[in-house]
Amino acid sequence: LSTASYFESLASLENRIFKQRVAARFGAGRRVSSFFAGAYAAVKLCAEAVTEANRDDPASVRGFLHANPRQTVLGPLAIDPRTNHAALPFHLGRINEQSGFDVIASHGAIVADPYLVGTLASQPVPHLRVVQ
Repeated sequence: LSTASYFESLASLENRIFKQRVAARFGAGRRVSSFFAGAYAAVKLCAEAVTEANRDDPASVRGFLHANPRQTVLGPLAIDPRTNHAALPFHLGRINEQSGFDVIASHGAIVADPYLVGTLASQPVPHLRVVQ
């Protein structure tokens, strides 16, 4: 089992188009990882923001991304104005005979908490102690 925000086997129009573009550029045998898909989505988001905002300064690009969620190969992405992180989907995959993954469970985008301030992990745990 593995978890990721992207697996090649995702059944979406965006993923089908993405894999066709990858195959045209790198050949039909090219495998696509969640890292590849994430980098692709990030660059595409940035390029679209610069084009549509008609500006390339960081504040304008960030402002555009904060206000305009986009459909990507990872699914719909929104950038949180508080953290500048994307809410990402969760997928659970089981390895298959083609050395890929079949998605067996999914959950919609999960809001990022990069500084662990919105979870119980940020709360003190009184029953833990430092052992020397």
